[in-house]
Amino acid sequence: MFGITVQATIVVEGTRQIEIADRRYNTIQIRELASVELLDWEFENLFWVDTETGFVWKSVQYITPELPPIEMEILKPAS
Repeated sequence: MFGITVQATIVVEGTRQIEIADRRYNTIQIRELASVELLDWEFENLFWVDTETGFVWKSVQYITPELPPIEMEILKPAS
């Protein structure tokens, strides 16, 4: 969209059980190590992916170097 290239490496960190709104989910934690050379910016995003469905229940993501990360927890998938 903006013509900025992002280089990223995905690291599977292993299984994690997380709790959201008193419910437990078995997930695989994924770490995305990324950099944008044009902006001299390096960052990492985290994702907790359901082991059965592949649904991302939780994430911590950077969208710009000027702002803190956005942290999301999904209470219920859209139907």
